Amino acid sequence: MLLEKVFAGLPENLKGLKAIFLYPLCSTFIVGLAMLGISGPMAAINQGMMEFLTGLSGSGAIVLGLAIGCMCAFDMGGPVNKAAYVTGTAMLTEARAAGVGTPTYEFGTNFMAAVSAACIVPPLITTFAVVVGKKYFSQEDHDAGIVNLILGCTHITEGAIPFMTKNIWPVMPIMMVGSSIGAILTIMFGVHDPAPHGGFLVLPVVDGGLQWVLAILAGTVVGGILFVIFKRCEYAKNQAEATPSVEAAPAVAEAAAPAEPAGGFVKPELVFCGQDFASRDEVLSFVSNEAVKAGVATDADELMAAFLKREGEGSTGMMDGFAIPHAKSAAVSDPAVIVVKDDAGVGFWDTMDSRPVNVAIALLIPGAEAGTTHLKLLSKVAEALMDEDFRAQVKGASDPSVIAGVINARLF
Repeated sequence: MLLEKVFAGLPENLKGLKAIFLYPLCSTFIVGLAMLGISGPMAAINQGMMEFLTGLSGSGAIVLGLAIGCMCAFDMGGPVNKAAYVTGTAMLTEARAAGVGTPTYEFGTNFMAAVSAACIVPPLITTFAVVVGKKYFSQEDHDAGIVNLILGCTHITEGAIPFMTKNIWPVMPIMMVGSSIGAILTIMFGVHDPAPHGGFLVLPVVDGGLQWVLAILAGTVVGGILFVIFKRCEYAKNQAEATPSVEAAPAVAEAAAPAEPAGGFVKPELVFCGQDFASRDEVLSFVSNEAVKAGVATDADELMAAFLKREGEGSTGMMDGFAIPHAKSAAVSDPAVIVVKDDAGVGFWDTMDSRPVNVAIALLIPGAEAGTTHLKLLSKVAEALMDEDFRAQVKGASDPSVIAGVINARLF
C-alpha cells in the first residue's frame, strides 16, 4: 500500500514498470533493511534453538523426539518449525559427508526422518478427525480435512493451519502430541531418511519405510482421536446453547459453498503457450495482468503482491519443469486457473530438482475462499503432478483447449 502511494504519480507510460521492476526492487530494499536490523537477534535465537536440539542428541529417543515433535508442530512453518527443519538438513549434510555406515550418517538420517514425520502428521490428524468425527465439523472443515490427506502425504503442512488458528488451545497441543509420537517412534524404530523433503514421495529411498509409515500413522491416530474428542465436546456445548435461528446457519453456509464453474476452472483462453519469460516475477506479472484483462481480478498490482507474498513463504516451483504459484487476494473476483508454457524454461525460480520451469499452473483464489477452493485446487494439482502421464500430456500439448481439458479432468 505504501509503495502504491509513493508511485501514484508515475507517468502513465511508465506504470507498466511498477509490478515487474519498481515494486520488487523497492520492496526488496525495504525488507532487506528490516532483515538487516533483526538478523542478529533472530540468528542468535535460531542458533540457540538449533544448539538446543543438537544438545539433545544423547538424551534418548523420547526426549529428542518430544523436542522435535513440539517444535515442528508449534508454528507450522514458522521460526520454531524452521529451526528444527534446518537442524535436520544440517545434520543430513554432515551425514552424507561422513558416508553410509558411519555413526554420523546413522544419527543424521534418523534425525531427518523424525523431523519429516513430525511435519507430516498434523495435516493427517485433521483428515482422520473429519472422517471419524464428521458430524462435529462444518462442511468447509470437512472438505479441507480431506484435502489435507494429499497435502500431508506430500509434506505440505499449511493445510493444518486453519484448524489450529480457529482453536489455538487445545488444537496446538494436540498437534504437538501427534507429531511427538511420530518423531519418537521414528527414532526408536531406527528409520533413516537421506532426503530432506518430499513426504511419502521419498519412501523408496527411506531405510525402514514401513516402520516410518507406522510411526506417522500412530501419531495421526492418537492426535486424531484427541481432536475428535475436543470437537465432540465443543459440538455438545454449542448444541446446548443453540437456538433455531443458529441451527439454520450451517444449511445456509453449505448452500453458499463454492461450485465448479461451467466448463471447468481452466478456460482455453487462459492457457498461454509459446511464451518466453526471463524470470519468475515476469511470469507472475504476466499472469496478474492477464487475470485483470479476463475479468477474474480487479487489480494486477495487488494480485502480483499476493503472488510474491506466497513465494516469500516458500517457492512454488515443483519438479520436472512444473510450478504451481497461487495467490489468495480480495482482488480476485472469481476462482480461476491460468496456465503459461515456456518451452525454453524459466530461470530464477527455485524448484525441487533445480530444473527451470516450463509450465506454471497459477491458482487465483478470492480471499474469502482461502480455506476451501484454495486447498481443494492446490491438492488436486499437487496430486496430478505426481502422475507422470499427466505431466507428459501437459508438456507435450500446444493446443490451449487440449491443455485445459487435461487439467480440468484432474480438478474434479
